[in-house]
Amino acid sequence: MAGDSLLWLSGVLLLVAIVLFAFGRGFHIEELSAFGFAFKLRNPVQVKDHAWLRWPAAAIFIVTLAVAGIGVMKKLFPPEWPTTFDDLESAEMQATEVDDLMYVSVNDVSVLELHYGEARDWVNFTPLLHKGTNKIEVIIENGTFGGCGGQLAIRLNGFDNPKYQWAWGTAAGINDNRLPDIVCYQTTKTLVLQ
Repeated sequence: MAGDSLLWLSGVLLLVAIVLFAFGRGFHIEELSAFGFAFKLRNPVQVKDHAWLRWPAAAIFIVTLAVAGIGVMKKLFPPEWPTTFDDLESAEMQATEVDDLMYVSVNDVSVLELHYGEARDWVNFTPLLHKGTNKIEVIIENGTFGGCGGQLAIRLNGFDNPKYQWAWGTAAGINDNRLPDIVCYQTTKTLVLQ
């Protein structure tokens, strides 16, 4: 869960803890006021003391502090792109805006084969990686019509790195007409894990 979501959740939990604590203490409200305006309640709100509610309030407050602490830590210290093979937990790739065919292989093993209009979620390729230099080959072919391109993004340990997000041809805003049934782009990228 992202740091922003955790901070939002901690705010909700804090509100719940305050409400439970208030009900546990008991209160009597006859008047509401804000910004210089005061409203008397025709039927005052009165809650009797329920001391047992203080324990759930305290427990929720402790959980609130833990969730807020995790949220702050995630905001201050976001996950880092792993540079060593030993730090690698997961490796995924996703191809989008494919026009007309895209083939992706990692260390000479096919990982993706997408056609125009297909959408695929993130694909795990962790077992194909090894220590040292890993080869990622991308081939984009045109079909029977003009235009040719695609995008490829890689994330490690759930972390996106702009250096490992590439776009070619139409996906990069290049709209020149290509001959049908040709290889438009053939690129080899490297992923180094010490």
